[in-house]
Amino acid sequence: YLESNDLFRQDKFINGYLDDHFARFDSAGIYYLCYLGNDDLRIFDKLFEETCNKYSFVVCLTQRKFEVGGYKFVGMNWVVDYLFRLKDRCRMDTDDYMFQEQFGKGLLSTPNGWQEIDDWFTYAKTLPTIEEELNQLVCPKDMAKSVYVIHMPPNRL
Repeated sequence: YLESNDLFRQDKFINGYLDDHFARFDSAGIYYLCYLGNDDLRIFDKLFEETCNKYSFVVCLTQRKFEVGGYKFVGMNWVVDYLFRLKDRCRMDTDDYMFQEQFGKGLLSTPNGWQEIDDWFTYAKTLPTIEEELNQLVCPKDMAKSVYVIHMPPNRL
């Protein structure tokens, strides 16, 4: 579905391959818990969630909780900042995060293309940390029957 490296065509992948993929799990009655990751553009989050919502057994777990079979699954797809330019899902892990050397200016996806962030370090400090994002998640009462699906946990937590 993606013949080139054009990330702005991820909607074709979601509407094509992924929609068909989800349909097969749904028709088999198999739960499919998922979220988009660090190489997926945030401009397609709504489309991804709408695609998931078409199916009873497909659950978009982005920053939310879902219970199945007596277990609670809690998802979070933020990642600790990295040296690559795409920053749609990047956060500092804690307030004292030390940034790595970067491969250029940060990029955020927009419906009109890339938004270049001249000073990514200053911009990132205005965003919630992963630690803060974790504290916002629902905390299940029975941790023995809980599964956290976290793309990248923060350092020392």
